Amino acid sequence: MNQTLSISRLANVGAEVIFSAFETYQGRFGEITCRAQACFENREWFAMRGDAAERLDLYREVVDRTLTELRTLLGARIGHKLVWASMKTVYSGLIARCHQWELAEAFFNSITRRIFTTVGVDSEIEFMDSDFDGPLTPTQAPIVRVYRAPASLPGLVSAMLADGPFQTPYQDLARDARLAAERIAQHLQSNGAAAGAAAAAAAAAAAVEGAEIITSVFYRGSAAYMVGRLFWGGPVGGRARVRAPELPARPFHPPPAGASVSRCRPHGDVGV
Repeated sequence: MNQTLSISRLANVGAEVIFSAFETYQGRFGEITCRAQACFENREWFAMRGDAAERLDLYREVVDRTLTELRTLLGARIGHKLVWASMKTVYSGLIARCHQWELAEAFFNSITRRIFTTVGVDSEIEFMDSDFDGPLTPTQAPIVRVYRAPASLPGLVSAMLADGPFQTPYQDLARDARLAAERIAQHLQSNGAAAGAAAAAAAAAAAVEGAEIITSVFYRGSAAYMVGRLFWGGPVGGRARVRAPELPARPFHPPPAGASVSRCRPHGDVGV
């Protein structure tokens, strides 16, 4: 029956198949990602590894399933470029309402390259330069948290850590903030943000004017990273990403049910 469908009809149905698959991929990827915080706070390291592997396999899994569906739909016309060029046009209209349209375009390209094994780029059936000049929808939530004119560098770090999304309390927030602030001051000093031997670290810390921290926390292994940039008024302006120093490893003793869990090693580490 599909052989009797017009090219325009095939293009519409095929584009819907690909767009639906992309939305499925995005949804499942989001579900896996959302589990990271709970796994981190509950020290479920094996579950985190499993989720990481699932994320890596998910894209190929969805693409393979989509290809099977498209081959069934298109039949002998699976390799007809006119069908795919029309499908690309329809798909472009579908993703206009999609917040992550650049990823949607890349997903479409992944499908076409599996069909045509393209060498180089074919602009008729692939997205080269995006069809869109810029984001079509405003951000749904703030991307960064902004901190200005901190009273002290440890106070700034403490505020950044306290504003994180974690439900589990820190083992010692003041200590962690102090250690991270010391590392940041050393980094700024080594990059020319302060000079002088005796008061170099203090001068570097005083030169910090503020920070922007990405609201999303990034998880890898048994660590969580709060990523952003610092602003300072020393001789060298710029940004810094500094991971908090690791604490000495201690024996692992699973806590009783309902007990507060620290995020310090060996149970987990927060990088700033």
